[in-house]
Amino acid sequence: TTSAESTLEMIGCRIGVERLEEEWDDAERRKVAARMPVTRRHRLIRARGRAGIGVLATVIERREAIGHTPWNVFERRFLREVIAAHGLPRPVCQMQVVLPDGRVVWVDFGYPSIRFGVEIHGQVSHATRAERARDAARHNGVLLAEIDLAYYTWEQVSREPAAVAQDLRG
Repeated sequence: TTSAESTLEMIGCRIGVERLEEEWDDAERRKVAARMPVTRRHRLIRARGRAGIGVLATVIERREAIGHTPWNVFERRFLREVIAAHGLPRPVCQMQVVLPDGRVVWVDFGYPSIRFGVEIHGQVSHATRAERARDAARHNGVLLAEIDLAYYTWEQVSREPAAVAQDLRG
């Protein structure tokens, strides 16, 4: 059996940096790969000139810079196409916010030092009335915790990343 760490290394040279990031995100979410074992394996074999090592090194560097793993491909796209492509400061992924009632929620992206968060809404998990009601209650709770929020849709991030970046520059 091939470990998840070996698989990520082997496929890196075939699928490139962006796709490897997405595959690793998925493996972490499914709990079949963890950041530390992959990083440890990379440190052990990086000098051997193996295929995929350079791609994996780039992905490790990017992951270390953002901390937590984005929860989906859309969040990864936001980091690439809005934040990195337009030279914006890297946010914290999955910024934890403690609401006034003690509940803990996570904001997709955040800048804790300035108490600012960014939520991006895709078409799948924000479509029903119940999901929209949950989003609104969460939004209000985050505002009561004195965190300013910006919201962007899949369409805005995918079709107008420069406009989203300009808006975030404020």
